[in-house]
Amino acid sequence: MRYFVDEEVLEFLVSRGAGCANSADHLLLTRTRALQAIREKSLTPDPTFTDHLCTAPGLTLARMLAILDVPDAARAARWPVPDLREVNPAFTRQFIRQVQVSDAFHQCRCALAPCAPELLTGPPVLRSRILPDRARTVLSATNVGAESPPETLLRLVLADLAPGLRTQIPVFRSNGKLLTSADMGWSDQAVYIFYDGEHHQLSEQRDHDSEVLAELQRNGGQVFRVTAGQLKTVAEVNKLREMVGDALGL
Repeated sequence: MRYFVDEEVLEFLVSRGAGCANSADHLLLTRTRALQAIREKSLTPDPTFTDHLCTAPGLTLARMLAILDVPDAARAARWPVPDLREVNPAFTRQFIRQVQVSDAFHQCRCALAPCAPELLTGPPVLRSRILPDRARTVLSATNVGAESPPETLLRLVLADLAPGLRTQIPVFRSNGKLLTSADMGWSDQAVYIFYDGEHHQLSEQRDHDSEVLAELQRNGGQVFRVTAGQLKTVAEVNKLREMVGDALGL
């Protein structure tokens, strides 16, 4: 989870009888009787260091979701997301972070689709911290095409407007060459959504964005470029939903 915030903890699984304690604030030592079984299914990310083992993907994601399920005031301060329960009762801050983590986890593993809930397994002492229903809900909301946490949030607040929302929609030049990919949208209705991070303020990126806009509008497309400010509050999110809904003819 340090991908999202540097201050997130780094978890190590240790044996129940380990005579060690957390030596730093950024470490979390979790004791388990099932360490040997976990080792047997672990991965070696770097063949140069064969003693460096990482937990299997299903257990890793399950642990991240479980940790995020516990309210933490310090995490809320360093990893801010809006409380959007007025938009959708399921959109608690914990749930939004969990989907962001799941999206990024599947993205970095080049997954073609979200994993099945039964893969989020591990020894009972570890697995019990996340309820199966919550895991299924998070995975059902996961999209492997999300390339950043803000894109995940943007997709969550728009996905229920109309069926058929897709991510990473290719945009081609008139000569047939790929120009870019829209972050998400409804291609059958020619409605395209882009999330504009800070790099979109650079002149070279602005020129590229203008070319993308012209190409999509040339074919009758409607384009929305969304910034962080439009995802900060319920009022801003509802305003965005209304604009996109109008484009979809709702």
